[in-house]
Amino acid sequence: MGMKLNISHRLAALILGMGAFFGVVVSLMIALAHGGAGKYPPASIPAIAAPLGLLVALFFAKRLYAWFFCLTFGLLTGLSSALQIVFGPPVETEFDVAFLTVVIFAALGFLVGAFAEFIWQIHRVSHKGLRGTK
Repeated sequence: MGMKLNISHRLAALILGMGAFFGVVVSLMIALAHGGAGKYPPASIPAIAAPLGLLVALFFAKRLYAWFFCLTFGLLTGLSSALQIVFGPPVETEFDVAFLTVVIFAALGFLVGAFAEFIWQIHRVSHKGLRGTK
């Protein structure tokens, strides 16, 4: 049972990472097709999508759930905001704005998640220490 759970957990991490990767790629490709290229080259799409997908998969696989949830929430907020920019009122350089929106929200999610994971680890270690003193 333990091995089966481990394989399914790894498979879920892979699926979540690939979902994050393709979500970023698709939303930024829509922005690129809708507004044309700005000052960021189209090659920057996989350059930002690959590390984000890898981080989502890594955090889930290593069971760093606070970091995973905050990064995923930041990524989803960035993607929805980017698509809202693309399909909303006209902006001069839609791809640049959408690209930076995804990057900024993912970075904010990463930083908040790092802080939350740090607090969670301190909490966990302190409880282990308290149980050892009884």
